[in-house]
Amino acid sequence: MSAQTPGPWAIFHTGNVNMIIPANRDGMIADLIENEANAHLIAAAPDLLEACKKAIDAADWPRLNAVERREIAAETLRIINAAIAKAERGT
Repeated sequence: MSAQTPGPWAIFHTGNVNMIIPANRDGMIADLIENEANAHLIAAAPDLLEACKKAIDAADWPRLNAVERREIAAETLRIINAAIAKAERGT
């Protein structure tokens, strides 16, 4: 069982303050994050964790054939790039 609130997470803007909430808007994870860049990084945390886990899985090359390797590499890069984009730009 995981100790963290499952993602995805989103940012809810209220004036100069950003709150981090689950994407389904059920509850609040953090509030009073004044720096929007920090809010985007925090909101991207579940995506970044998923990207790290996917990269670790992809490192298990010996058990995979060439087609599986290409598919896993492409999916891993997609997840990593999406997580980085969300952290940097909030997308």
